[in-house]
Amino acid sequence: MKKRNCWYLKIVLGLAVVVAMASCSNFIDDLNRPEGFVKISGGSFNGETIRDLYACPHEVTQSEYEAYCEYNGTSTSTGTPMPLRPDGNHGVGENHPVYDVNWYDAIAYCNSRSIAEGRTPCYRVNGDTDYTHWAGGYIPSSQNATSNIWDTVQCDFSANGYRLPTEAEWEYLARGGNRDSYSYSGSNTLGAVAWTWTNSTVNGNLNAHEVMTMAPNSLGLYDMSGNVQEWCWTWGSAQTKRIVRGGSYNSTTETDYEVSHSEEGLSYSRDAVTGFRVVCTAD
Repeated sequence: MKKRNCWYLKIVLGLAVVVAMASCSNFIDDLNRPEGFVKISGGSFNGETIRDLYACPHEVTQSEYEAYCEYNGTSTSTGTPMPLRPDGNHGVGENHPVYDVNWYDAIAYCNSRSIAEGRTPCYRVNGDTDYTHWAGGYIPSSQNATSNIWDTVQCDFSANGYRLPTEAEWEYLARGGNRDSYSYSGSNTLGAVAWTWTNSTVNGNLNAHEVMTMAPNSLGLYDMSGNVQEWCWTWGSAQTKRIVRGGSYNSTTETDYEVSHSEEGLSYSRDAVTGFRVVCTAD
C-alpha cells in the first residue's frame, strides 16, 4: 500500500512541476511581450527559418510615432516648402497609420522606442545604437554621403528591441504563420480586409484609415493588405532600396495587395502611402 501511495505522490509531484514550469514560462512571456502584441510561433517559410516573434497587430500609428520621433521631411509640391507630415488630405488622427516616413525614419523610431522602454535596441552603426550619433542624427531624405553612413546599419536579431520584419517574416505573418492560402491577408475577398483605392475616398481624396477597422487575418493581425504599404528590413535590388509590402489605400491593381506581391522603395523616400509595423524577437 505504501509503495502504491509513493507512485501516486510521484505522479502528483510530476504534474505539479509541469504546471509550475508552464506557469513560469507564461509569466516570463507576459513580462517580455510588449502590451497588445501577438505571440507568433516560428516555423519555416520558403527555406528560411522564422523565429518566434511578438508582432504588433497594427501598423505604427501617428500617435505612437509622435511619442518618440518628429517628422523630418519637407515638400515643395505647392511651390512653397511645407512640413511633410500626415494631413487631412491623406488621413490624420492618432489612430491612423503613420506615413511620410522613410526607411531611415522607421529604424530611428525602433531604436528610440526600444531605449525608452528598456529594451535592447536592434540597430547599430559602428556598435552605436543611438541614431542621433549617426551623422549627427540627420535622417537622410536623399541619396548622399550622409545616407551612406545610415546604410551601414546592422541588425541584431537576437536583441529584444523593436525592429522591422524581414521580408520573409512579413509574408509569414501575412499568411497566418504560413497556414493560410488566401490571396490577401485574411481573405480572398479584398474589401473585407483592406482599405484600397475602391473604398478609401474621404471628401474627394483617397485616405489612409484608422488601423484595425477591417477584418484581421487568422493571427489577429490587421491591415497587412491595404491601408499603407509597409517597410521591411530587407534590401531591394540596390543599396538605395528596401522592400515594401502589402499595398496601400492608393494602389490601383488588386495584385498589389496579394500576400505574395513584393515591391521596392527608395530608402530615403517619404510619401503618403508608406508606413511600417514593428516586431520583436521572442526566443
